[in-house]
Amino acid sequence: MRLPDWLRLLHIPFGERYINLALARGREMLLVDSGMSYSVEPHILPALQAEDASPAQLDWLVNLHAHSDHIGGNAQLLEASGGRLRIACHKADAPYIREPVRVVRELYRMPEDHPQFRRNVDDCGRPAPVHLELVDGVAFDLGRQVRLEVVAAPGHSPGNIALWEPSSRTLIHGESIMGLPQRGDDGRLSTPFGYAPLIYRETLRRLAELPIALLVPSHQEPMAGDEAASFIRACLEAVEAYIATVQRSLEAGASDLEAVYAEVSRTYRLRAPGQLEGLYRSLRQ
Repeated sequence: MRLPDWLRLLHIPFGERYINLALARGREMLLVDSGMSYSVEPHILPALQAEDASPAQLDWLVNLHAHSDHIGGNAQLLEASGGRLRIACHKADAPYIREPVRVVRELYRMPEDHPQFRRNVDDCGRPAPVHLELVDGVAFDLGRQVRLEVVAAPGHSPGNIALWEPSSRTLIHGESIMGLPQRGDDGRLSTPFGYAPLIYRETLRRLAELPIALLVPSHQEPMAGDEAASFIRACLEAVEAYIATVQRSLEAGASDLEAVYAEVSRTYRLRAPGQLEGLYRSLRQ
């Protein structure tokens, strides 16, 4: 699929997956996300070089959200830039970038005695400054008619954002759209609805209104407008079905969180009752 002239994608592997780092060029140059901490030397620096770019030429690094695969290389890229690079993220996720151990402790909810705790912290990289805390509507005017507007898109994390380029109608996102539930061998569905399904639903409703011509996800191949619109609608229908299932369990008389968990688990694979707690409380109000 042809990308706009101002946009290049750095296809960066990590484990069995990959992440697309978007490189946007006007008169200024902006990189979206920084991969895992171990991605920089073997993958990101060569990918930048292949695009005739280097960390020293980057003006901005924008993190779409504070998870390890999006922020892990922040400190290394800042150092490689000679300190000129400016890092930006939504204000709600800024504390996690400044103190990455909090990503694992608070966003991943992993206890410090977990055998993978330290490895996950290392994947998040070293602490890095946030030079600009973003809110909805802030724009990066890169020049040459390239303007990236911040779209607050919480759900995957409190400060999750997408970037909208209106002239080409391109939306760059990192799990603002979390995909469709998958049915397992036991017949139950997965729950790719984030930490707050009601908030995520509102994000999908907002994104569905954008006249998207090109959708650029972090972990999938780019999609043309019609495909993107269908995908967003399907994801919206999926989260609405999940919310409705929880609502029905309450209306049928489930008396507490444990009872709701038992009922909803007939249809969906849930890790623990705590996964439902926020939604349970909101629907009971």
